[in-house]
Parts: sequence; C-alpha cells; structure tokens
Amino acid sequence: MNKLVKGSIASAAGIALLLGGAGTLALWNDSSSIADTTVNSGQLTLDSTVGTWNTNPALWVPGDSFEYATTLTIAATGDNLDATLSVDEGSITSTSTELKAALDIDVVPVGALPAGITANTDGTFAVAAQTAGTYSLPVKVTVTFPSTVGDVVGDEAQSESVNLANLAFVLQQN
Repeated sequence: MNKLVKGSIASAAGIALLLGGAGTLALWNDSSSIADTTVNSGQLTLDSTVGTWNTNPALWVPGDSFEYATTLTIAATGDNLDATLSVDEGSITSTSTELKAALDIDVVPVGALPAGITANTDGTFAVAAQTAGTYSLPVKVTVTFPSTVGDVVGDEAQSESVNLANLAFVLQQN
C-alpha cells in the first residue's frame, strides 16, 4: 500500500476514536418524575334541530322579512372556556354579492338565555362555561331585505337569488 492510503486510513481511524469519546464527559445529571397527574380535555360542540320558516320565502322585494326558528344545542366544558356563537356567513350563497351584502340577518334568543351564555349587541352570543354543561338555546333568525337596498346597490339586486337552505351557525373558541 502506498503511504497516502495508509495515512488516510490512520487519519480516519484517529478521527473516529476522537468522535466516539466526545460524549463520555462525566458531568453529573439526574431526573425526577412529577406526581401522578392526568390532564383531560374539555369539549365544545354545536348541534341544531331542523328549523322552520314562518313562510316560504320565494320572490323577495325590498322591505320583506322572514323568520327562521330553530334550537341550538351547545355542549361546553372546560376551564377558562370562552367562545362565540354566530351565523356562518359562508353558509349563505348568492348569485349576487350585492344582494347577499344587502340582507340584514338578526339572531335573537327565544326565551331566557341559559347560564353561561350572553347575547352580544352584534347578533352573536358569548359562551363561557367553566363547568360541564349542555345548553339548549332556542333562537329566531330574521332575514330582512331592507327597503333601502335601492339606495345602496341600485338595481344590482334585482332578478338575483340567495340560497338560505344551508344557513348554519358556527361556534368558535376565542
């Protein structure tokens, strides 16, 4: 073997020995486990009943208003749980962005609010449940085609459609 090959092998062996010993420093260390502890997760779910319209909204004109009644069931469990319940704007589809934007959607509770749920001024509800709870929340959704729509969008909302068949709510943890 030539000297160059022998030197390379010796160098590689020396580097391997040095690297192998790099982790053998004798620094003191120790570990300890914490006491027996289990962490459980909370819950935040939303269900709704099949609701009903007060009339069959078909050909709307400015000034028309229709109501939809349903009951929402909220399961909320958790320390420091804070969530907002609102209409899912994405569940409303339209052939016209002007018509969709012109609609006023108002949600109000039917009867007293359950403990842990408060109504906000913007049509949403605050859910703050510190202990286990399933809450029944009957609501009335009023969809209004405002009489002032012509002032806002002109004639752009005529002969257009809005699909409310998939009207949905969303419960989002804050």
